[in-house]
Amino acid sequence: MVIMTEDSLLAFRDPHGFRPLCLGRLNSGYVLTSETCALDLVEAEYVREVEPGEILIINSQGVQSIRCEKANRRAQCIFELIYFSRPDSTVFGQNVYLFRKKQGQLLAEEFPVKADLVMPFPDSGNYAAIGYAQASGFLWRWGSSEITM
Repeated sequence: MVIMTEDSLLAFRDPHGFRPLCLGRLNSGYVLTSETCALDLVEAEYVREVEPGEILIINSQGVQSIRCEKANRRAQCIFELIYFSRPDSTVFGQNVYLFRKKQGQLLAEEFPVKADLVMPFPDSGNYAAIGYAQASGFLWRWGSSEITM
């Protein structure tokens, strides 16, 4: 969550770290975002992930961090890695593209099938499909009504 006041920017992350939040630096200012790819788009430098339960106060004095007592466990939203986040982001310390591709490889190893090709659905499944195709040796193709073998 991010709150703006007249002279400060406050950001805090829930104690379990359910959703991602990271801090970036842009010139003499700071940027907060849930996905690291947003930092790339504005040419900001990645500083770090905001820790679960951490509160940041950003103002003319800089960045102040207040750390609450850590929760007993993390409870991260799995949809960040498999569906929500862009593949060029790093979420929960993992590259989204590599995570999805690895899941496709693991799926091919655990559940081998006889098939002619691998086709991703929806777009968030593109990289898992690439991983599955590479691990299984099947062709990888976009969905189209004009597919020929």
